[in-house]
Amino acid sequence: MPENLSLEPEQIEQLTDQQDPVIVVQKPHPIKRLGCGLLLVLWFTLLLTPCALFYLAANGEIRIWHSDIPEPSAHPRLLVELVSEVDYRGLQLTRSYSVGAPADNICIQTDVNFYLWESIEDELDTSYCDCYERSSAEDAWQLYQTVTDTCPKLSD
Repeated sequence: MPENLSLEPEQIEQLTDQQDPVIVVQKPHPIKRLGCGLLLVLWFTLLLTPCALFYLAANGEIRIWHSDIPEPSAHPRLLVELVSEVDYRGLQLTRSYSVGAPADNICIQTDVNFYLWESIEDELDTSYCDCYERSSAEDAWQLYQTVTDTCPKLSD
């Protein structure tokens, strides 16, 4: 260790006469910022997962609705449902989306997938399509066709 740590008055004047040093701070690269943001979103998703599972256990389902299709209760945007039957135990995942949206015809594709940890059958997944029509924008939608599998092409 140095024995003398004091400065002479001349040295103090020289230090006070000097300009402040310039400190250059580099901003993080945008990709690093994006990575940190994605990591933060992933972390909060992981932290909120037990809340979603408690909600699912208490209510039996988590449902997100459509607002712009006929019969939104029959065609949820996303439905995660707890399956607790005698022969079936697991989750049912239902997704629906509109296929083609002309003014007076609309078809809604619904996909139902099962993630079961106990079942007596192997393949339960299904898809179906409900097509609706109306004569004018003020009229109510009327179901005119239900197709198993994928939706047919709509003509404009």
